[in-house]
Amino acid sequence: MRKLFFLAILSLCFIQASYSQEWIKFTSVEGQFSVLFPSEPRTQSDTSTTYPTYITKLFLSKDKADLFAVGWVDYESSYIFDDQKELEANRDNFLKGINGTLVLTKNIEFKGYKGLEFSAKTDSYFWTSKVFIVGRRPYQLLTGGSKGTASENENKFFDSFSISK
Repeated sequence: MRKLFFLAILSLCFIQASYSQEWIKFTSVEGQFSVLFPSEPRTQSDTSTTYPTYITKLFLSKDKADLFAVGWVDYESSYIFDDQKELEANRDNFLKGINGTLVLTKNIEFKGYKGLEFSAKTDSYFWTSKVFIVGRRPYQLLTGGSKGTASENENKFFDSFSISK
């Protein structure tokens, strides 16, 4: 997801907000997905003007202790990428951006799509991510547990995600 993804995540670590007890269903028509978030997500986007040009969209939410995010990239139509290399690049760019240590990585199938799951740690967070490709669009789902362990709500978050194609 390039540099914007980890910068947005890091900025979210420091914001304070009010939190509802009940999670909300969030739907992105543009992103063609729905997911449960603990609070109304903040939206961020970025556009690259260098080859390959791309647009990144991110939706970030925080509960009392943990972070949750969904993002995707739309590349220019002439750009052809290898699915496996794209999955690995998203993982590697995120790790580099947070200066994290990779704990686990494995190829997965997520909701019927080819994907990659990984976990990482930093001094402050334990991260779990699932990256997968739908057509020409890479998606990344991410949870950050602030207690140095996986978020107790990560399964709720991941299981709630659905593509609406």
